[in-house]
Order: sequence, then C-alpha cells, then structure tokens
Amino acid sequence: MEENETPHSSQPQKKKIKRYCTYIPEWEDMFEHIKKVDAEHGMCKLCSVRFTVKFEGKRAVENHCNSQKHKNNIRDLKSSKSLRTFFVKKFTKEEDEVTLIEIVNTYHSVRHQISYNAQDCHNKLLPKLITDSKILLKISCGRTKAASIVEGVLAPKSQECLLDNLKKSIYYSVASDASNRRNIKLFPLCVQFFSRSGGIVRGVLDFYEDSDETSEAIANQIIEKLQNNNLNLEHVTSYSGDNASVNFGVRCSVFQKLKAINSKLIASNCKCHILHNTIKFASKGLNFDIESFVIKLYNEFSSSAKRVQALKSFFEFVELEYKDLLRHVATRWLSLLPAIDRLLLNWPALKSYFLSEGEENCSKIIWEVFNEDDEESLVLALLYFVQNILVIFQNIILKLEHNETTVIELHSLMNNLKVNLGQRLSDKFYGNSANRMIRKMTDSKRLQFERQAVCFLNRCLNYLTKWYDFNNDFLASLACLDLKKIIS
Repeated sequence: MEENETPHSSQPQKKKIKRYCTYIPEWEDMFEHIKKVDAEHGMCKLCSVRFTVKFEGKRAVENHCNSQKHKNNIRDLKSSKSLRTFFVKKFTKEEDEVTLIEIVNTYHSVRHQISYNAQDCHNKLLPKLITDSKILLKISCGRTKAASIVEGVLAPKSQECLLDNLKKSIYYSVASDASNRRNIKLFPLCVQFFSRSGGIVRGVLDFYEDSDETSEAIANQIIEKLQNNNLNLEHVTSYSGDNASVNFGVRCSVFQKLKAINSKLIASNCKCHILHNTIKFASKGLNFDIESFVIKLYNEFSSSAKRVQALKSFFEFVELEYKDLLRHVATRWLSLLPAIDRLLLNWPALKSYFLSEGEENCSKIIWEVFNEDDEESLVLALLYFVQNILVIFQNIILKLEHNETTVIELHSLMNNLKVNLGQRLSDKFYGNSANRMIRKMTDSKRLQFERQAVCFLNRCLNYLTKWYDFNNDFLASLACLDLKKIIS
C-alpha cells in the first residue's frame, strides 16, 4: 500500500438526499385568504397569486403574507365593503326577511298614497339611521321595483281576495266613472257588497283604458269585465256614477242599457252632486252673486304680498288674529262654506282695509259691499243666511260621503233635509245672525231680504223635488232597517 493513500479512498461517496415540502391544510387557519392548489402549490385568494411551497414550505406562505402587495390588498379590503353586503343569497331566511320588508313597505306607501319617489328616498335613508341592521343594508326597493311589486304582486292579490269575498256574497253594486290623465281616458270599475266577516266592502274590480266614452262603450266594458271575472250582471243590484246624461239619461245611457239586461237594477246616482247643484241653482235666485264675490275677494290678496302686509295692519287695528282668506272652487261642493266662514270672521278688518283704499282703488262690487253700513247691509245679511243654509247641506253631504252610510239611511237623510228647509220657510227662520240684522233694517230692506231668502228656499225645494224621488216606496221601506234610528 502506498503512503499517500487513505484507507477509505476505495469507497464511493453517498449523495445528499433532497427533502421537499408539501401543502399543509392547517396553514389556512394560520393565514387568511390562502387555499390549496395542489400538493406543491398554494394560492392567495385576495391577491390572486400562486406560490410554491415545495422548497420553502411555511416560509413561502409567510413571505407572501409579508409582501407589500398583500399588505396593500388587506388595507383596501378593510376600507371597502364586499359585494356580499349588497346581495342576498337565494333560498335563505335572509332573502325571505328582505322580501317581506320590501313588500310591506310598498303596501304601506300605497295604503297612505305615498309616492314612489318618497318611498325610494325613505329606503335609502333607513340604513344610515339604523346602522346595526344587516337586513336594512340589503333592501333595494326603488321606484321601478316598487311599481313592479304593486302591479305584479299587490294588485293581483288584492283582486283575488276581492273576488273570493265577492262570490260569497252573491249580490253587489257596481260603479264606474271616467278620469283623464293627460291624453289618456281611464275608467275604474268598482264594486260594493256586504260581507259577513268584513261588513260593507268596497274595492276596485278593474282599471282599464278606453278612448270611447259613449254610453254603449261603457256599458259593454262593464259587461265584459264582469264576465271576465265570472260574475253575472243579474246579481248586480245597482249602478252608481255621476249625474251626467251619459250615465243616467232617460233614453240612451249606461243605466238604461244595463237595465235592459237586468230589469231589477236600481239607479244610484250621486246625491252629493244633487245637493251641490241645489245650492248653485238656488243662488241664482239672489240679486247678489255670492260665489263671484267670494272668489273675487280671494283673488285680491292671493298673489299680492304687499296687499296682504297692508291687510295685516288692519287686523291689528281691529284686534283680530290674521287668517288667510280661503279659496272657493266652483266645482268643489265643500269649499264654499269654509270660504264664507273665513270671510265673515275677517269682515271688520277687510271693511277697514277697503274703505282706506278708497273707491278709485277698489273694484266696483267690492266697494259697494263694504261702503254700506253693516246694520243696513243686505249683502252681509245674505251672507249670514247662506252660511246658515250651507251648514245644513254640508252636514248632509258629509254623512252621505261617510264610509258607513248605506241606502238604508239615504231616504231619511234626504227627507230630513227637505223637512228642515220647509220648516225654515214656513217659520221665516233665516239663521240667528241674519234674523238679528233684519230686525234693525228698514222695512224696504227687510222686504228685499225676505223676498230673496224665500226665493232661495223655494228654489232649493223645487230642485230637490225634481232630481230626487221623495215618493220612492222602495227607499222609504228600507228606512225601517236603520238600527241607529231604532236604538235612538
């Protein structure tokens, strides 16, 4: 053996074994946003980056989590909301809760006649006021969605419930009227019936558009809509509408065409309209146009801030609290009485104002009224008289418009009105205020007032007798069913 040889030189060297790492699922509990790709690779869901764990193992995960890109994404995630915050998972309890809130809120808006714009604003405001509710954050019910809920869910369900209830009651009445919206002619078809569970029930059976508003077209539409809902015209007890000739004309009207099919149909025209027209007709018998005077007086101050300011100083002078004059609309039967009430309440201040203005700055009719002495003022006495009569008419109209008023009370209300007017005519009672005034008038003025008041009452009675059948035995026979009258 040679000297420089080693004892192990003849043996081969062993190779170093390389050990590789594999992905360990427990890392997902230690580091957020990572997931397994395969045995040698992992991925960050936040950064959408793949990394190899084959050589460095856990250190490779730590290196990625400590990278600047990952830190920036974590910061951005904390400052922004996930899309899951705004969307609801399908077929979950959360979805049912959100849907229920949206439907109930929309129903509330329809019930109280709140616009879709107001509802949209309210829905956006709620999450900001109630920040701890996760359900409110996911409500998204704007104008378009609210309209779809009303038209596609609430309206069909309402009609379904109405029909189910209607078919149980057998007999019912129908009402129709035309309404213009821009260049569109709309017709609501309403029904009224008595339900054992709900008492008197009213509802809209249909709401259709039709440019033809002749009596034949309206009658055909009513018949068609009833047939579409499996309803029989022979079960209709009465037809209701306004007093236009197209509805209740003697020869060719909707009522006459429907009665040709159902001979027992009763005409239920608008009695409030009759009372309104009674006052208008009776007022034409006065020598002074009260409606025009009330409207003209309102117009004097409706668009002039300067005149209103000047008028307020006269209220202070006569020691009255300032109150605006009320507007009377000729087609609104409940607006004349409040307008006259306010006019008489403000009379001292108004008289002082116009007298200070002088004849040259006043219209002729206003100057003639206020320039006259109050104790001898025929116009003032007529205003008190008409005010007193309007109270009677307004009370009857309010009762007729009440939800609980039925045909049972109708004849008694109209008959009481006729008796009341006749009693005032025979007793020459024109109201306490008017009677006090005419006692202080001269004989000629008193005769003028009484002649006009008698004419007014006679015209009221004549118009009522012409347009309401007080000899209707059917309506009179129903009065015995009035429980309120029997109890009292």
